[in-house]
Amino acid sequence: MRDREGGGAGVQDRIAQRLEELRAEFEAGQKMLAELDEKRDRLRESLLRIAGAIQVLEELAGEGSPETGKRRPEPSPAPQLDKNRRPDQ
Repeated sequence: MRDREGGGAGVQDRIAQRLEELRAEFEAGQKMLAELDEKRDRLRESLLRIAGAIQVLEELAGEGSPETGKRRPEPSPAPQLDKNRRPDQ
């Protein structure tokens, strides 16, 4: 039979080594996650800037054509309905 104390030293060494490997892997994963979070934040900021630029250009495109510099005419207001008038009149 094996002596538990004598055979346990090898197991303890393997456990300690594996624990060290896992801690290093965990630390590397945390670092990678932090880098990805930073990249996501920068990408989100870029997308917000792009969305803002799109909105501005869409508004400018709606005001007039760049060739003439003239503003497009404002749409006529919707006709007001007379509340006392029936639709068939």
